[in-house]
Amino acid sequence: MANLENLVAALEDRGLMVRIEPHNSSPGTCSRCDTPIEPRLSGQWYVKMKPLAEPALAAHRKGQVKFFPRRWNKVYIHWLDNVRDWCISRQLWWGHRIPVWYCGCGEVIVAVEAPGACPKCGSQALRQDEDVLDTWFSSWLWPFSTLGWPSDTEDLRYFYPTQFLATGPDIIFFWVSRMIMAGIEFKGEVPFSHVYFNSIVRDAQGRKMSKSLGNSPDPIEMMGKYGADAVRFTMISLTPPGQDLIFDEARCETGRHFANKIWNATRLVLMNSQGFEPGRVKESTLKFSLADRWILDRRSEAIKDVVRCMKTMRFNDAAAAVYRFLWHEYCDWYLEFAKSAWQEGGDAAQAARWSSVKVLDDTLRLLHPFMPFVSEELWQALPGRKEEDHLPVASWPKQKSAHRNADAVRSMTELQDVISAVRTLRAEMNVPPGRTVKVLIQGAQDAVGRLEQSSPWIRTLCRAESLTMGTSVERPGACASAVAAGFEISLPLADLIDLGAERERLRKELDRLEQLLILARKKLANQDFLAKAKPEVVERERVKLEELTAVREKVERALGALA
Repeated sequence: MANLENLVAALEDRGLMVRIEPHNSSPGTCSRCDTPIEPRLSGQWYVKMKPLAEPALAAHRKGQVKFFPRRWNKVYIHWLDNVRDWCISRQLWWGHRIPVWYCGCGEVIVAVEAPGACPKCGSQALRQDEDVLDTWFSSWLWPFSTLGWPSDTEDLRYFYPTQFLATGPDIIFFWVSRMIMAGIEFKGEVPFSHVYFNSIVRDAQGRKMSKSLGNSPDPIEMMGKYGADAVRFTMISLTPPGQDLIFDEARCETGRHFANKIWNATRLVLMNSQGFEPGRVKESTLKFSLADRWILDRRSEAIKDVVRCMKTMRFNDAAAAVYRFLWHEYCDWYLEFAKSAWQEGGDAAQAARWSSVKVLDDTLRLLHPFMPFVSEELWQALPGRKEEDHLPVASWPKQKSAHRNADAVRSMTELQDVISAVRTLRAEMNVPPGRTVKVLIQGAQDAVGRLEQSSPWIRTLCRAESLTMGTSVERPGACASAVAAGFEISLPLADLIDLGAERERLRKELDRLEQLLILARKKLANQDFLAKAKPEVVERERVKLEELTAVREKVERALGALA
């Protein structure tokens, strides 16, 4: 710890060390409990902070140090503008003794090594200061003392200054600002250029996690239960920048389900890519389907979103972008289309194999910062992987302008809306999953022309026994209908379900919902409930009322279709 003695000596040489003598009488009583405060037996050492704070403020205003989220800029500036001298004396049994010695003649000696005698009178009866240094007094040296300072070491020359510091916002003044001051004072430049303030994890009551409270979950137990990557991804994706996270173990299910989804999707791709070597296939020779062109466009968009979020240190948004693309676009939609192509064989299957492997390869690279173990395991299993390939040193995926395709996105969006509308109608009308349906689609001529090219997918994904499309389509009497993407979509119900039984079921459901709505409205109209209940309880009741109203509208719509 010789660096602390050097620091004290350097501050003393600059006149920044000040000793405040004790009061001869008691300073009074405690402001909280009126307990008398005993006078101190020795003085306290202070560091003058104004000369150190001004260069740290100037460096921040020049952009040499940037904070993320940016709202912490005001806190940093406010503290340094109103900085007070720092009392570095602590009265503890343990700690690093202040390197100051006193002589009976009144001489005060600040030195790196313990002095043998008083330089003024020659006396050897010296007494070292009883106080120890504040813990933060050693911590503010961390960027360079760990690298060998005050010696001019090779590590210090190579690693100082660094670029990035991640820490909690609760110590922006205790540690971050003081490290900046010390770096400028003793090394002549700021210790880091970017500071990211992470969130603080709190329990359900909003308290900080601590061992003394016993409110912190065992991370080893959490990883054993959900998986290390699942816990890591959950914590990142649910934590907005600069805001604290109220921890709920149940949320780790999100990460575990995501890991399972990726694993199963990769297994499906590998099963349909046996013997396929993407490195031997020229992209220019492939005959891409609409789904292939669409997923390659969405891949480029996902890369753009993740890169933008990472550059602005919105890590939760970056994780959400990977999740949204991989789950909702690649797994839920593209792989369903790819299954048809794989079964078809030929050029369609070859293009689907190349697209599915290429997109999965790049997406696992995007996912690696958030789920390093799962992504590495799956990436290694992809076709064309060499033994020396590893994700941490693999190239970051790049957007490809040739893959951007607005027409494919528009056509696929129409197709997705139509398929989703048919599936919703099936669910609302209680059509058994195994039953095939007749689908009627009416729309403008050019839109119908585009949609007809995708009719095989509509038949497959909607389980349609027949599909009729045109600018004018005749509808039977009992019909469930919906409007999506400018198309009017209908499902004839006469031969599909027992109309009488379904009407009776829907009427009973409507009666049940009406009773629940009456109770919900009555509770929200009760002034005693509104005055005494917690705000979150009242809000929960309002949300419940909105949900019941929405469900009733669906039931009424379904009942109307059967009239």
